Amino acid sequence: MIGSKKIDRIIVVGLLGLAVWLILLGRLFITQIANADEYRSRARRQHQRKRVVKAPRGLVFDRDNVVLAKNIPALDFWTERDAIVNIDRVDSAFATVLGLEPGYIKNRIRNSRTNWLYLARGVELSKGRKLRFLEKDSVFSTECFARVYPLGRDAGQLIGFIDPDGKGLEGIEHTYDRQLSGTDGEVIVLSDQAGRDYRLFQYGSKPPIPGHDIHLTIDADLQRIVESELAESIVESCRADGGMAVFMRPSTGEILAMACYPAFSPENYAESDPEHRKMRVITDIYEPGSTFKIVTFSALLATDKFDPEETVDCEWGEWFFCDDTIHDAEPHGKITAREVLIHSSNIGTIKLAQRLPKDTLYSYARAYGFGNPTGIDLSGEVGGILHKPYKWSGMTPAAFPMGHEVAGTAIQIATAYGALANRGILVQPYLVDRITHRNGSEIYKHEPVSVRRVIEEADADTLCELMKTVVDSGTGIR
Repeated sequence: MIGSKKIDRIIVVGLLGLAVWLILLGRLFITQIANADEYRSRARRQHQRKRVVKAPRGLVFDRDNVVLAKNIPALDFWTERDAIVNIDRVDSAFATVLGLEPGYIKNRIRNSRTNWLYLARGVELSKGRKLRFLEKDSVFSTECFARVYPLGRDAGQLIGFIDPDGKGLEGIEHTYDRQLSGTDGEVIVLSDQAGRDYRLFQYGSKPPIPGHDIHLTIDADLQRIVESELAESIVESCRADGGMAVFMRPSTGEILAMACYPAFSPENYAESDPEHRKMRVITDIYEPGSTFKIVTFSALLATDKFDPEETVDCEWGEWFFCDDTIHDAEPHGKITAREVLIHSSNIGTIKLAQRLPKDTLYSYARAYGFGNPTGIDLSGEVGGILHKPYKWSGMTPAAFPMGHEVAGTAIQIATAYGALANRGILVQPYLVDRITHRNGSEIYKHEPVSVRRVIEEADADTLCELMKTVVDSGTGIR
């Protein structure tokens, strides 16, 4: 028979075992039932992650739907410095596939101030796929888009470029960044302890919304021609450091081509001189010189103080006035007022301008748009310099009529000449014709803006005829 003491021990052991099971059942009850939501939430946080799905940026087209800026699928590569398994293997792979200097990635990792860092961004898919084996070294990739500019260096300053995060930094990309930028989506993915995604387990996605498309007034073919001719004339003929060109439709203000030299590649903007990235047509000012004389002759015509056939003594190219000596590029004696403009005589222009009050000259300069931004739809435009008459110096009455002591931009001068060609009406220049959804439906359509009438039609016609002669037989043939 079993002794009473042995029975007591069995009972005690049984009770202890029962207690242990009750504790385990209690814990299971708390975990599986009472606190189930909390533990499920913890598990989700450990193995479920929200990944941003980048929205495609809007496209940029020319007036004939030629693509000027588009997206291609690409990969961003990132890592956590403390998790890298073999840093030499990572460095060697990036050097081989992307053509980087050996040691570049290794130094980038070691010198990073943060544990999490990008190793390369916007890597084209064909190359990116060759780097995906580095996941075993805790180097991961995220799908993104790289920006491509089919015209290359042509129209670089006009279209602009974006940074690695997709933010527009210059040109149309910057000015219309809000419209071009879409709305990012998201997807919930399952991942392992190291953060690697199980690509087959993705759910709860919110699709991205693409950005709007921008349709410009630019003609891509004309832009290429202008860029080529500008570069050739500067390098071979003028031997200047740089230059600008603007083609504008005078009746509407549409910019058909706008170029700067030196050019740069927006896809490799980091390798270019920051000065070369500026759209100098709207940002840089200079004294217009003889191109400003249309202001002086417009004021003379409008106030009936100009007779094309009257005689003006141009002093054979040298005239002392206002304690200074005025020179002409080509010496002339007595010539007609018409010939003063045709041959761009500074002396003749100043003599004729002495008939005008200061306020009249100033008001016509303002009417032509000098001293104020034109309002072109491109950020960074400046207004130039146009001093009010009470700030003029003693030399200004001589300097101003021939385009000195005043400064403007190339777009201001193009717009002023556009007013002349448009029979006296100044219009606002513009680059964006319309903005559309990705499906083609129109969001915005630009309508030409007539700013003001500068001179009467008859006076504009007279000046246009004179300017034709300037090009045919005057100083414009140079």
